[in-house]
Parts: sequence; C-alpha cells; structure tokens
Amino acid sequence: MLFSALGQYTNSELLELLYVGQEPGFFDLMRGLYALPDESRLILQNFLVTASRRATTGVIDPDGRFILQHPAFE
Repeated sequence: MLFSALGQYTNSELLELLYVGQEPGFFDLMRGLYALPDESRLILQNFLVTASRRATTGVIDPDGRFILQHPAFE
C-alpha cells in the first residue's frame, strides 16, 4: 500500500519530501497540526494562505501559546 501511494509522486517530489522530513522537529510539527481540531486547522490554513501576501509575525505569549498575526497596515 505504501509503495502504491508513493507511486503517484515524481522522484524529485519524493526527494524533496525526504529532505524536508529530515528537518529537526518536522514530525512533531506534523503531529501537532493533525492533532488540532478541524475548525482550528481550517483557521490556521486560511491564515497561512493569506500570509504569503502579507508580513507575518509570531510571538510566544506568557501562557506558552504561539501567536501568529499580520501587522496592521501603516
């Protein structure tokens, strides 16, 4: 089953996935994203879609939450 699933990707796409997967913390990040409730994941996805066109900042608040935001336009 795994090999048939991998067959839909090109060699270069598989090499890119291998490269990204070796980044420290990658799988912890993926587990965290998939553990989010569907609504929260959709909100994050929509935020990130608009982030490519706007500046984005992130801070960790005193409660340990990572807060992403688009700064207001000046």
